[in-house]
Order: sequence, then structure tokens, then C-alpha cells
Amino acid sequence: MTPKEIPRDQLSVAKHLFAAITSFIELDPLLFKSRPLYFAGESYAGKYVPAIGYYILKANNNLPVSQQVNLGGVAIGNGLTDPITQVATHAYYSGLINERQKSVLEKAQWEAIKLTKMRKWRLATNARSEVLRMLQGMTGLATLHDFSKKAHYKTEMVFAFLRKKEVRKALGLNTSKIYDLCSNDVATALHDDFMKSVKFMVEFLVKKSKVLLYQGHFDLRDSVLSTEAWVKTIKWEGLNQFLMANRKVWRVNGELAGSKPLALEQNPGESYAGKDVPAIGYYILKKNPYLTVSKPLNLAGFAIGNGLKDSVIQVATHAMNAYYSGLINERQKSELEEAQSQWDAVKLTKMGNWRAATNTKIIRVLDMLQSMTGLATSNDISKKVPYSTELLSKFLQKKEVKKALGVNVSMIHKLYSDGCIAQ
Repeated sequence: MTPKEIPRDQLSVAKHLFAAITSFIELDPLLFKSRPLYFAGESYAGKYVPAIGYYILKANNNLPVSQQVNLGGVAIGNGLTDPITQVATHAYYSGLINERQKSVLEKAQWEAIKLTKMRKWRLATNARSEVLRMLQGMTGLATLHDFSKKAHYKTEMVFAFLRKKEVRKALGLNTSKIYDLCSNDVATALHDDFMKSVKFMVEFLVKKSKVLLYQGHFDLRDSVLSTEAWVKTIKWEGLNQFLMANRKVWRVNGELAGSKPLALEQNPGESYAGKDVPAIGYYILKKNPYLTVSKPLNLAGFAIGNGLKDSVIQVATHAMNAYYSGLINERQKSELEEAQSQWDAVKLTKMGNWRAATNTKIIRVLDMLQSMTGLATSNDISKKVPYSTELLSKFLQKKEVKKALGVNVSMIHKLYSDGCIAQ
């Protein structure tokens, strides 16, 4: 295929895919005709997977039963489906950029939206690319495809495998062709297509077939939030029921399954130090003026990691943080917000009713969050199993360790003292 023959829009892409699928079925009609076909893909497949599904259903109406394709459904993972909606979501709630950067990024997002509305497709695509370039620069991430990665993906082995002549022959490919991860010719041909929406195709499919949207939490290019943003706008009679549906925790062999999301709560060993550390620093600075010159403590500063410092503000963020991390749905967000405010962690704190406020935060808000997400621990939601602290406890209970630390050797170490509140 020459560069001029490469499709320029999703209808043309669907025609090519339909020709490939029907040719594949004809290789063994008895084996494939009766079997339902499911199409799945990620990222830009958010366009061409709905496109082939839509095309099949439309084509089937004009084909005899013997020539129809048995479409079972489609599945899209972190897909780019409705770019004008999705491009507006990059700036939010991942904790990776600050307020000033958020404003700068939002301005760039609105430029992409404006150009899309004007149907200036090439300029709109360039504007979206600029948004992603800015986000990459602001965050310093190795890749926007998975912001948990500290280094770029290693794809050399995949390239080497798919370039082997015997592999290409087994796949029925032209052995003279060289495999490439991303073709510049294809990217150029589809440049004007990037910001065009295929949401209408999903709307048709969801009424006539089956549609699965699956998301990885660490994708910043086509995130959970960006998918939920466009899903909320589709024309579908089942939308409200879908948005308000109970969310089920998915486990495999007792472990929470799926991708690893961002942290919601404080990390172990740091959290309540958000109060203890400022308290001792404040006390030292207040005490020093009343001590003789030889006795003041030389306080250079202090550091707090994921600390609980301003409870009345922080308790109000759990629902928003969990929702924009893709861990809870719209209905659960509303329930958690009610727990945060109306019954009444924030209200009770403002009243100075400390014990009731603490019980509400811990027993109601955090317990609800744990139950909704099914997390092993809200201290680190990348964990699939609870922390194993036995080795640490045993180490700190050794007499020689306590002696080296200047601790009373008769004291027994506990991770959490019964007299303390584990927030």
C-alpha cells in the first residue's frame, strides 16, 4: 500500500478492516461463521474499534445472512474516542502539576477545543499534541502512557520478534515488509482525523451490541477521567442507571486485580507526623528565646511526607481524589461527599467536637472508602495485599536494637499503640 492509499478517516479504516475480517473468515467458513467476533484495542483503537463495529452492523443490514459478520461486541482500553471532551481533562487532580501549571495547561486545552469546534482539524490535532508535550515537560514523566514508569518502555525484544521472517510467515504477513511500532506514513495520513469524534458510533453500538470500556489508572494521555467525561455525554437510555450502578471490587485469588492507582491516604510511617513534626518544630522555636545561649536547639527545618495537617480541609478531599483517580463512580462519590460533610466530619471539626469528628473521619469516611475501592490499604493504593510488618516489629523488639536507640529495653514495641489513633 502506498502512502496515498492509506485511509484518511474512520469510515475508510473500517472498510479496510471489514475486507480483512471477511477474508479471514473465508479461510475456514465452517470454523468461523458461527462464532461471534469481538474487536478489542487500546488508545487510538478508541476510534477504529467502534468504527469496525459500527460498519459491520450497518453492512449486515444490506447483506444476506450467509455473508453477514457475527459481531459479538467491542472492547476499548483507555481509548481516544471523543477528543473534544477528552482533551479538556488533562490538567486535573493527579497531583502531578501545581495551580499555575494547571492554568497554563487549561489555556492550551481550550485552544484545542476551540479549533476542533471550528473544524480546523490539522490545527486542532497540533494543539492537542502541544497539550501533551506541555504535560510531559511539566511532569518530567518517562511516558504519559503509564505515569508509574520511571523509565521508557523497553520494546526492542518485541520489535526483534515481530521482524523475524518465520513469525511474519506464521501470521500470514508479507515477509518483505518490515515491522514498525508506529508508521510515520499512517500518522501523517490520519493527522486530520485525530480530533474527530466517533462517539456517535459508540451510541449506536451500545444499543445494538455489547460495549466494554476498560481503563488503566496510570494513563495520562487517555485517562479514566477522560473516558468518564465523554461517557457522561452519550445519548443512551441506560446512561443514568449505568452511572449510578453499584461498583464491584474485582479480585483474583483474593488479591485486588487491575492497575495500580495513586495514593489516597498517608504513607505509613509519615501520616500523623503531619501533626507531630510541626508541633515539635513550633515548640522548639517558641522555647529557644527563654533558654540560655548554650541550650537552644539549632532547628534547621523539618519535612513531612503525606501528612495529616489540616483535618477539616483534608477530610473533604477523599471523595474527589478517589473519583478523579477512577476508583469510585459518580454515585459513590456523592455518598462519600455526604459522609465528609453532612454527617459530619467537617461540621463536627468546626464545632470543636474532636472525638465525634475523629470517629466520623475514621469509622465512616475511611471505612467507606476502603469498602468502595476494595483496597488492601488506603495508605498505598498500589498495594494488592496489606503491609507485612512482622519483620519490622521483630527487629524493633530486639533488646540490642532498643539499647542502641536509647529506648527502655523493658518496653514492647507496637506498630500502633492502643492509646493512639491510627488515622
